[in-house]
Amino acid sequence: MTIEVRRFAYRREFAQQTQWHETAREFGMYSDADPGCSLGSEFRAWQLGRVFFLAGDVRGQTLTPMSADASQWSADYVSIKLITGGEMWIEETSATHRIGSGDFVLLDAQRPYKAITPERATGFVMRMPRQALMERGFRTALDHVRLPDLSSPDVQLVRALIECVGGLSRRPSADVMQRVSDQLLDLMDIVLERPTASGRRRTAAAMVRQAKQFIARHAGDPDLTPALIAAHVCISSKHLGRLFSAQGGSLMRYVLSVRLEQAARLLKATPWHRNLVQQIAYQCGFSSASHFSHAFKRRYGVAPADVFGSPHFPVEPRASVPTEI
Repeated sequence: MTIEVRRFAYRREFAQQTQWHETAREFGMYSDADPGCSLGSEFRAWQLGRVFFLAGDVRGQTLTPMSADASQWSADYVSIKLITGGEMWIEETSATHRIGSGDFVLLDAQRPYKAITPERATGFVMRMPRQALMERGFRTALDHVRLPDLSSPDVQLVRALIECVGGLSRRPSADVMQRVSDQLLDLMDIVLERPTASGRRRTAAAMVRQAKQFIARHAGDPDLTPALIAAHVCISSKHLGRLFSAQGGSLMRYVLSVRLEQAARLLKATPWHRNLVQQIAYQCGFSSASHFSHAFKRRYGVAPADVFGSPHFPVEPRASVPTEI
């Protein structure tokens, strides 16, 4: 299945030139196009989870972002512009930057700039919701154009991943698109933050969110410990435990809750067979089938063996049994 893409191009016909300018404004940009040099310019736009991609071949144009009052794109999104061919000049109040093939740049449309393409530039724009960055404790306002350090292997990997995802032609499943979108956003501290500043800038909510994402990906690991989770978040186990307690829960009760929810989905979707309960118990990170069965019945009020085919499942956990303490 192909990705659902909107396409627009700059052609000789007046109607298509008008549509180009109107569509550019729809995406939060004013386009100053040279009618002779801009012919052949094209854009493709699509959404991947919470992230928006634009693939462009721009010729003889100057693009200026609309004000935050005039466009939600400027108000609600931060952009990465990645060049795969040709060159572009980014002009801001205090400096002008040449962005050539292989380079990429972070841009905040709330800070005025011009993207000037005297001849031709190809590449991608990835637009990230400010809210999604805030949820992760990352900065959402840039005081100037930011050029990530391409000598860093970490930055090179992020750039390569953006280019790889931007080059997709077939649409993955909705679940995979959302997961890839989340992973791209999770990596943005590598290019948004100074290495020594990232940990200090994160909010408690952002660190808990990061921990929960890690737990969701590794809940099936029986060796998932507070120390392992805390190491991923780059804080101490005690501090992470306090963060969960401050939200009215506990870290390992949350891990248990995630494992039981994963197990419930598997039990509901898998036809019954011998050793199914034991198989799912181990698959979801439980040390034994008996421990799993006891915890599952306490949570859902039914035994794991009674789940498949039950019209009354899933059910809400018993009111007297908290899922997160």
